[in-house]
Amino acid sequence: MRTSRWWIAAAALVALLALAGGAYYLASGRSAPARPADPGLAAVLAIRVLERDPATRLTREQAAAILPLLRALQEVPPADTEAAAAFARAIREAFTSQQREALQALRRRQGGAGPGGPQGAGPRLPGAPLRPGPEQREQLLARLLQETIRLLEERAR
Repeated sequence: MRTSRWWIAAAALVALLALAGGAYYLASGRSAPARPADPGLAAVLAIRVLERDPATRLTREQAAAILPLLRALQEVPPADTEAAAAFARAIREAFTSQQREALQALRRRQGGAGPGGPQGAGPRLPGAPLRPGPEQREQLLARLLQETIRLLEERAR
């Protein structure tokens, strides 16, 4: 009888420790500071999202106004987030109120974040890392900038 009580107490202690560990894991994950978003990448993705819908596509005038900003953004070093944020603000200022509302609606649908959901993790390819490293983000931004510049050059003609 005494042995069975000991096992019950040991099992209860293990369960309690497991619950405490799970609670700690969840609490520490939520309180960890989020990695700062790349404002340049956010601006380029916003343009790409707007271009998907004929109702929110950029006009010829908007494309002509945004093109020099995107070209200048290409020259901003990845570590200079202040400069990238300034260019991103200037790009967002070129959007109409309807375009801004469409982007806000997308953020609300995705849980308060930009494209990809709250943690920026959208659908991923098998074998792809959950969070790309700095070098991969730089390559992604460079490729998206080039493609977006080509797209807007065609639009501005």
